[in-house]
Amino acid sequence: MDFPIPHKLLITPGTILTFKKYPFEDGGKATDKILIVLHCDNEKDTYTTFTFTTSNISSRKIPSTYQIHNFCSCDLEAPIGIDFFYFEKDKVIGEDNFSFNVSTMVMFQSNIRERNMSFFENFTIGTRNEIIKRLSSLKTNIFISLLECILKSVHITNTQETRLKDMLTKIKSDNCLS
Repeated sequence: MDFPIPHKLLITPGTILTFKKYPFEDGGKATDKILIVLHCDNEKDTYTTFTFTTSNISSRKIPSTYQIHNFCSCDLEAPIGIDFFYFEKDKVIGEDNFSFNVSTMVMFQSNIRERNMSFFENFTIGTRNEIIKRLSSLKTNIFISLLECILKSVHITNTQETRLKDMLTKIKSDNCLS
């Protein structure tokens, strides 16, 4: 028998998820997406903050020398003029030696999103017919770097900034980091 995984166990900060046929808010064509959960508090907050990833880097005109030397990096003055965080292909960034099999970016402009937790609860998780699937969780140091980079960007709202700062403080205190 197939039992779904409770959403509260799957959708946690730093988790990397695949979402089959993600339904965009603007009515755009639903496509398969990979997203990283940036913030959620299942006890207090009904909203989950997350970001999409993209592997469509060739069209972004990022110099190949940049890609080779910065396996996980933050760039707020990129050659393409867009704030982003870069993951080099095949570099371990998550638990169980997870890595992206192609170079991947998180672009901050229009990609830091929030959805009510009830949105996620409408989709099947942890069954043969799942729509949302957990891939991994970012290593703590990578997740901290990603959050710190996003917090430097001008492309987040005040509410997102507050939530992400709180998340960063919690992670650092839980891991005795400063």
